[in-house]
Amino acid sequence: MLPFVRRVRFKRSSSEFLVAWVALVSWAIACATYPFSAFSEPIPNWTVFTQENSDLPSDRVRALAPGADGALWIGTYGGGLARLDKDGRWQTYSTANTKGGLPDNTVQALAPGADGALWIGTNGGLARLDKDGRWQTYSTA
Repeated sequence: MLPFVRRVRFKRSSSEFLVAWVALVSWAIACATYPFSAFSEPIPNWTVFTQENSDLPSDRVRALAPGADGALWIGTYGGGLARLDKDGRWQTYSTANTKGGLPDNTVQALAPGADGALWIGTNGGLARLDKDGRWQTYSTA
């Protein structure tokens, strides 16, 4: 044993043990009766979305952007654009169902606009989807 280390022994009376035990049990009862908000709020879960378990058009995700309404926009490689709303509903956009509004199904970039629109950068050009659902396409042609 090192010369500067001394053994220290604490004497505890049975009344100190009883006080500690009562305090611990009281605290446990208080927590059970009046739960702290940190313990009662739901714990967020991670969810992995794939083509097999959702309406995600492609597993090859290239870009993500928040929507003005709390939705999540997902740009994919070859699958087009997808939107997941706050209630878990999916909506997909492709060159076929937007009648040319989406220039290409490979979405490389997404950017929310200050006016609530969504800017979409694709391999075929740039597109803008306004908050009313109207498409505008920009290309070099």
